[in-house]
Amino acid sequence: YDLTAGLSKCLAKYISPTNYQTRCISIFHDKNGFAAGSIEGRCAIENFKEMGNTTKAPNSSNFVFKCHRVKQKISHGNHESSDIYGVNAISFTNLNTFATGGSDGNIVIWDKIGKARLQTLDRFEKQTTISALTFNPMSNLLFYATSYDWSMGQNHELVNSPNKIWIHPVQPNEITPKKK
Repeated sequence: YDLTAGLSKCLAKYISPTNYQTRCISIFHDKNGFAAGSIEGRCAIENFKEMGNTTKAPNSSNFVFKCHRVKQKISHGNHESSDIYGVNAISFTNLNTFATGGSDGNIVIWDKIGKARLQTLDRFEKQTTISALTFNPMSNLLFYATSYDWSMGQNHELVNSPNKIWIHPVQPNEITPKKK
């Protein structure tokens, strides 16, 4: 929306490529697009210059990826399954890398261009949920909140997990894209 003219005017509409509820959205640091997270444990990366393009060209920089899934071994056999958790928060760094926070209690830092996971902060895995997060303007601090997000219902064991705000001092290697 353009709010500068005194009244709001819709500039564009977007249909999410994810199948279920969009829970969060964050604009790229360079303002060229955005990321949207959903309850299905997926994150969509969309560039404004490619919006509205219904054909997915092989060189498209728009994509959807799976995140916030915790693998578990199935007790009978050598199979693995994944528990799927919603993406509750997204924040971009000044390097255009970004963090996602999920209902699994994990924070994951991603390289948007390289389409790669850079770092996982799993201190709270399955102990609470990450309900919000944001980097400061210099991207040397990550502020995040832990609290139950009700995604597992009112009778879940985490319903009484404490509401806390945390500050994580960011190391440059945690947010810097890896060189190829």
